[in-house]
Amino acid sequence: MAGLLNAPAMGVYNVSKHAVAALSESLYHDLQLAAAPIGASVLCPYFVPTGICARA
Repeated sequence: MAGLLNAPAMGVYNVSKHAVAALSESLYHDLQLAAAPIGASVLCPYFVPTGICARA
């Protein structure tokens, strides 16, 4: 979801996720214009408890 929402104090992380979402959407449209037999999609799961921010 970081490609769609912005959390505070995570600017660099948010920008990288927004870039992936924008690039994938552009690729999807380019493939459609070229009538390519493939597509592109992005999976944007919600926040999951990975423990990545766990504090000891």
